[in-house]
Amino acid sequence: MRKSNREKAGNPIATVVSLMVIMGVFAWWLFQLDLTSFIFDKHKAAPEVNTMTQAQYQEVTRIWNEQQQARQTEKAENSEPVDKQEDVSQQNVGPYPREAIFQYIDKSGLIVMVDNIDKIPPRYRKNMKIIEGGSGQQRTPIDVVNNQVYVPVSLTYRGRTVTTRLLLDTGATGITISPALAQRLGAQPTSQGNATLADGKKVQTHQFICDHVSVGSKNKNAAVVSIMPREDSEETGLLGMSFLADFPHTIDLKARVIKWF
Repeated sequence: MRKSNREKAGNPIATVVSLMVIMGVFAWWLFQLDLTSFIFDKHKAAPEVNTMTQAQYQEVTRIWNEQQQARQTEKAENSEPVDKQEDVSQQNVGPYPREAIFQYIDKSGLIVMVDNIDKIPPRYRKNMKIIEGGSGQQRTPIDVVNNQVYVPVSLTYRGRTVTTRLLLDTGATGITISPALAQRLGAQPTSQGNATLADGKKVQTHQFICDHVSVGSKNKNAAVVSIMPREDSEETGLLGMSFLADFPHTIDLKARVIKWF
């Protein structure tokens, strides 16, 4: 016996209810599954972040500040020349005449003359003197023996002229000659004095007025000359600052000349 078409189609209400149940179960399953974990990797463990306490933060800040101050102090000390003369080294720096001579007095009181400002220690540049040189620079040959400079000097006394070699000594205040040289010159002392030797020994000297003392083209009139006692008969002496300070110059040891300005 055949079933009717209505029976074959079944009950439509039951079918709808069945579909709704199936869809509800499927939706519940999707919710429990949480597909976002597959898309955004939600369930991966986040990296652990360590944080400092307030006390730890303050301690780190204090250490960092101390290190910064130490670096700044070290930088300032390293950039500061000896004797704290960094500002002085920048003083008196400017365009100078091409043949200028620079004069300064060192810590021992010695007058020093140089032809280049770079040769002056920074601490002496504040009080240095600048002497303009002329275009007609003159030179006098010198002899250098064991790092000592010997200069040809002419001494004139009462019409007699004697030419000799004197040791150039910027540490000597005046001009001195040996008794043998004074005898050849015919010098007659007019006064007495005292001098201190390099070893500290004090000796008595005799002075006279020399008509002229000349080195090359440089001439000093009425120069006071001292006779320094010696036991030997060597004709020698010293050319000191009483002459050298009057004539700006430099000494070129390589060329073995005095450059006068």
